[in-house]
Parts: sequence; C-alpha cells; structure tokens
Amino acid sequence: MFDEIFDTCRKILDKKNHDYANKDDIFKNFREVSQIASIMSQKDITAEDIFNIYIAMKISREANLRRNNKIPLNESLKDTITDMINYIVLKAEYFNQKTIKKES
Repeated sequence: MFDEIFDTCRKILDKKNHDYANKDDIFKNFREVSQIASIMSQKDITAEDIFNIYIAMKISREANLRRNNKIPLNESLKDTITDMINYIVLKAEYFNQKTIKKES
C-alpha cells in the first residue's frame, strides 16, 4: 500500500522536476517563484513561503471539493493528495540541504 503511494509520488515528482527544475537545482522553481512574488508584492517572499503556499492551495482544494461534495473536473483527489505529499517531501529536503549548508 505505502510502496504504491510512494512509487506514484516519485514518478510524478520526477516528471515535474523535468518540467520545473533541473538536475543542479531541484528547487529552482520555488526560488524563481519567490523572486517573482517578492517583486510583485514588494515584500520578501522566501522559497519556504512558496512551499507553504503550494501546500495550502492543495489543502484548500481538497477541503473545498469535499465540503461541497464536488466531483473534480481537472485532477482527482488522489492527484491532489499526491501533490501535497510531494510538496512536503520537497520542503523537507530543502530544509535538510539548508541545514547541511549551515553546518559546513
């Protein structure tokens, strides 16, 4: 059961990394979005903030569909949950790498 979920998450993450990031910087998209958001809002928006926003958007989408008994027309609830898992995993790895850099 868990292996299947994590295997699906990994496959989707690999595909999205291909589209949004590169091998040298898997967090490229989050850094770029934070720069754009900072310029647009004239406030300091960090990559960490972007992770939280993406996770919050998925939680909100899932809650809205469930609360209103809506059938998704675009991505399934399973896809939404998979995205949440991947954003949390990416956020965890981002913090791991940030911690390693601080310690060295």
